[in-house]
Order: sequence, then C-alpha cells, then structure tokens
Amino acid sequence: MSEHHDHTDDVDPYGMTCAELVELVTDYLDGALPASEGPSPKPFRNHLPTVKVDFEPAANSTIIVRYAREDSKRQHDFIGGNTLANSGALNTNVIDSFIAKDTSVMGSKLNEFVFGYSRYQNNITAENPTRVTVREGQQVELTVRGSEVDSVMVLDEIEPIEEDSPAVFEILADEPGEYPIQLIDADRQVGTLVVRARS
Repeated sequence: MSEHHDHTDDVDPYGMTCAELVELVTDYLDGALPASEGPSPKPFRNHLPTVKVDFEPAANSTIIVRYAREDSKRQHDFIGGNTLANSGALNTNVIDSFIAKDTSVMGSKLNEFVFGYSRYQNNITAENPTRVTVREGQQVELTVRGSEVDSVMVLDEIEPIEEDSPAVFEILADEPGEYPIQLIDADRQVGTLVVRARS
C-alpha cells in the first residue's frame, strides 16, 4: 500500500511549514520594485515594402526584378516572467531581399537565369544603459563588448571595438561625476561610468 505525503506540510528546523515560508517570501517581495513589476506594453511596428518590375526586352525574353524589405521594431522586448521591466531592450530587425530572373527561349530550349541576394541585420539595444560605479582615485579596467565594428569613447579616450575584439580602457577615476560610455559611429550611449567622491 502506498502512502502519499503532502510536502507543503513539511516543517523546517525553525518551525515554519513550506507553505508559510512561500507566503512570507511572497508578501516580502510583492511591491518591492513597483516600477518594474506587473504587465508592460511592448509596442511593435513592422514595415513590409515590396517593388516588382516585369518587362519583355524582346519577344522571346522576359525579365522580372523584385525587391522587398522587412523593417520591424519591438520596444521593451524580453520583459515578462521573471524578467523585470528595467531589463527590457529595443529589438530591431531589417531584412533586405533582391531577386532578378531572366527567362528566354532560344530555338526549342527554355533558358532561365536567376540571381538572388538577401541581407539580415538584427540589433538588440538595452533600454537602460549599464552603470559602472567606482570610487574616486580607483584604477579601473573597463571592457566594452559589442557585435559591430565601431569605436568607444570614455572620458575622451577612444578604443576600437569589434565582435571578437572588445574595447579595453585603463582609467584613473580621479574626478567625481557621471561620464557616458559612447559608441561613436552609431552615436549611441551604451553605459555610464559613475565616479563617487571619497567619503
């Protein structure tokens, strides 16, 4: 004969059941981060322009040229479940597609030549740039990684960045303040270096 045991009645060494512990933790965490909890809107827009040209340069030849693009953007992506709203990102996708086809009849033979090209680009940008906090007088080694070729600027210092080669800075944080970490070519701030004054 089998015996079923309900683990919600298990008691820890401190005399609290599992159910009571879950309730206590839930009460403690609910509302702890009100600005980041609850449902978040995720605006989405998608543009799908298409151009097609079909013409006959000769009686026995037909040429078709087609270009299409998909350009989509989703704000506040990756939020939901255990992910808070302040961890959202801007997710953009661009797909360019080009195809050209030449169909011709030569004698009793049908000939077809097709050329196609497509390009896909995906960018995910944090909506809340990273903040790196250090103390005044601290020697800092700052590493910035990315998926595109660009240059990074921090405190008037500039270092190149590539997908397999991060930008590395050796910085003496000698002046309190907040300093942007900037991608130069993309003209985008990816973080902030915060130097706190000595207490």
